[in-house]
Amino acid sequence: MDKEYPTLMDYADRFYFAGRYNFNINKITVLDMKKAEIKLQIELDDKNVPETIQWSSTDGEKTEELPAKALFLALWDAQYKNSLRIDLWTKDMPYDEMKRFFYETLQTLGDSFLRSSGGDPMAEKVIADLRDYCAHYADKMDILEQQN
Repeated sequence: MDKEYPTLMDYADRFYFAGRYNFNINKITVLDMKKAEIKLQIELDDKNVPETIQWSSTDGEKTEELPAKALFLALWDAQYKNSLRIDLWTKDMPYDEMKRFFYETLQTLGDSFLRSSGGDPMAEKVIADLRDYCAHYADKMDILEQQN
């Protein structure tokens, strides 16, 4: 439940607008944050090669574990200014599916970057170059024919 705490300016009626956030100078609102958990369960063979990958989320329509053949997980470490990654795929993931997974990941990385750029024209140009590369990759890997 949200709680409001009075400040020294209890009777001020002014509102300040900064970007997409509204700040009321006469009260501070503490929000109860929604939390979700994403769980990954990896079953490894004796050589630490993934046999199975299962995942679940507390925030989805279904909460049961679902199978996956591969995952790319990237986290940004703000302290060290670098990314941390885990790339896993099961030993029975077909090569054709891995090519498609890589292609779709590149495409969606471009989508994510555009959403985060706030309409920066340079970002749009760079992602257009990425889309060109994705088309080249798809052509060379015969992915376009597989999409139909």
